[in-house]
Amino acid sequence: MDNKIKEIAIEAARVGGEILVQYFRSSLDVEVKSELSPLVSKADREAEIAIRNIIINAFPKHVVQGEEFDDVVPGDSDDETINWVIDPIDGTTAYLSGMPTFVVLIAVWQGNIPLLGLIYQPLTKDMWVGTKNGTVLNGNPIKVDDYPNQPLILATTSPDYLSTHTLKAFNEIRKVASVTQFGGDGHLYGSLACGRISLIIEEGLKWHDVAAVVPIILGAGGNICTFSGDKIQPNKGSYSIIASASYALTNKFQSVLRDNVVGQVIS
Repeated sequence: MDNKIKEIAIEAARVGGEILVQYFRSSLDVEVKSELSPLVSKADREAEIAIRNIIINAFPKHVVQGEEFDDVVPGDSDDETINWVIDPIDGTTAYLSGMPTFVVLIAVWQGNIPLLGLIYQPLTKDMWVGTKNGTVLNGNPIKVDDYPNQPLILATTSPDYLSTHTLKAFNEIRKVASVTQFGGDGHLYGSLACGRISLIIEEGLKWHDVAAVVPIILGAGGNICTFSGDKIQPNKGSYSIIASASYALTNKFQSVLRDNVVGQVIS
């Protein structure tokens, strides 16, 4: 991977994050969208525009996708064109509630290959960067910590985002977990990469929610896949995700999901 890609991703995340800090806990007009992530404000839009501009100016031949605006696709792009994926505020509800768990997500993929994932929390200035060479937090290498070396900590952003059958499976897994953590959005995956969380189960995610966390988890030695055990593939519409500290841990709890998500299409 071109080192310039990493440099631009870091620069873009910091610039977008500065905008979010400026608006944090201020009065914002909020729009409601008819989606699982229903809230959007000018903070989301301004941050995404700033991030997009930095990327497009540096790499005008790359594809750029974001949550709030249409894709930018050069005329000569193909399956091998480098693709940037932006979520300017992952955790908009937390952000608008004044809670400091929101993050900026930036990913870079080439075809089905993740090149880079970045999670940035602009208040604490914590930045996770994952590549095939590993994952770092603020420049320091990090690794997942597999259960039973640590308590089994299960996490999801909200049970409201889980279908009835998946929630049933989630509650079965809760019975053997030491602690269940609700809330956190993309920040959860950074915590898993640091060894602070064991297992994440989420449903109804979009590509911009998922693209950045894949290389971060993999680079830290963890496992991330769909409920059915497939690798994460770009632009699949909706994602049901299980991420954990190891393949063995994923495999153990995948069976619970399969037993309970009966007659459902899992992806």
